[in-house]
Amino acid sequence: GDHRDLHLSIRRQRQMCIRDSMLAESWGTAAEDLGRVVEDESSNTEALQALAYTYAQMGDKDASLDYYRQYLNFQPDDVSVRLNIAYELAAAGGHAEAMQILEDGVARAPDNVELLKYLGGIAIAAGQTNGEVTDAAAIRIAVDALEKVVAVEGASVDPSVLSNITTGYLLIEDYPGALAASDRAIASIENPSSDEGGEDSGDSGVSKETLLSELYTARSQVYGKQERYDEAAAEFERALEYDPTIQNGAERLAQYKLLAGDTEGAIADLSLIHISEPTRPRLISYAVFCLK
Repeated sequence: GDHRDLHLSIRRQRQMCIRDSMLAESWGTAAEDLGRVVEDESSNTEALQALAYTYAQMGDKDASLDYYRQYLNFQPDDVSVRLNIAYELAAAGGHAEAMQILEDGVARAPDNVELLKYLGGIAIAAGQTNGEVTDAAAIRIAVDALEKVVAVEGASVDPSVLSNITTGYLLIEDYPGALAASDRAIASIENPSSDEGGEDSGDSGVSKETLLSELYTARSQVYGKQERYDEAAAEFERALEYDPTIQNGAERLAQYKLLAGDTEGAIADLSLIHISEPTRPRLISYAVFCLK
């Protein structure tokens, strides 16, 4: 009995030390102590999770991923645990590692909408920096995951999923894909299949107007890239109808009209820019020059 009590007391002391190290953010010390615990008891899930978390805080994403996977081996089909781990990894800057945890989960549960949606969100974040594509393969993974959500949910899919698919296609310059996805999104917002009829589009919490404005803006960007400037101007005009506060909206519309050869329309738009806003003299002078 005494021997067992002593063992428990040593174990409790060790737990206290580890807890103190983690609270003080002494990650190196915590990692050493937790490593010893895991060596002694490889099935100690609490220690495995704590060790994975500690390595994530230290920036050692490979070790973190390895211990999270060991931890998940004990409960591979617990989706909420997997989602939490992906969140922790992403929060520590490990988007690629979070993607792997989610892809492991999708391999086990190919139709799990929660996993697919989160994989889509994480992969779009992993594939770009401020709108510049840094990893096209990650964006493609995002699009594929979100397309699977559409396949599973059918007509009841949240339009914001289709909006994210549109963004993904636009980022990887798949313009037909972007136009097709935005068509589906606009149709689902304007003719919702469910009879909720609320102000917001499903569970995304974004207003229908905002979503429609974003979709028409994306469509105008596609047409702009394709040098179909008449259509770009028409789509961007629709975007402004839904959200008149788009940054530099009048100037962007004027630019499309200029490129489409509608100089008078461009000047009319530029004249709407409030005089107190920083105007773009170069654009205005160019427009006036085109009129001569």
